[in-house]
Amino acid sequence: ICAAIGYAYLKQQLDPNGRYEACRQGPLPDETLWVLERFGLRPLPYMQTLGWIGPDVWYAHGIHFTTDELRLLAQTGTGVCHCPASNMKLSSGVARVGDMLRMGVPVGLGVDGSASNDGSSLMEELREVAADTLDDCQFRHISDWATIKSTLKSELSRYLYKKTKRNPMILPVIMEV
Repeated sequence: ICAAIGYAYLKQQLDPNGRYEACRQGPLPDETLWVLERFGLRPLPYMQTLGWIGPDVWYAHGIHFTTDELRLLAQTGTGVCHCPASNMKLSSGVARVGDMLRMGVPVGLGVDGSASNDGSSLMEELREVAADTLDDCQFRHISDWATIKSTLKSELSRYLYKKTKRNPMILPVIMEV
């Protein structure tokens, strides 16, 4: 997390130009603890005090948001760029993407930087979305194959649409193979 003055300055410089602002939302639990110890707030509420929230702001990763923080993201239109391959390589956890989408949080699919993602490949990201979705089904004790397949198809379709702004026409065929 950058110093508060740095974020305030960036916000002031970017807003008048109508640009989107992006920030890495600490994917590791110790980063959340660091912000909490230093500022007495979790990272998202701290960023809110700096005005770093709203429809022009996107956070990368977003793994450790609480349910209340997800509600705040949805209410303010603040987006989360999910980077599943990077999160897996960092062993930082799984973002609650299904909850984010159900609550109305804008969600995008990202590949993160080369430090934690070797290929910056959309196909690799889709494999990770599929793996995360299957893990989520297992966590929720969903064992019916038709339900799993439907959930997987829905999650992959959402991601492809968010990334490309086009409905994935080939996905129904792939899901049947």
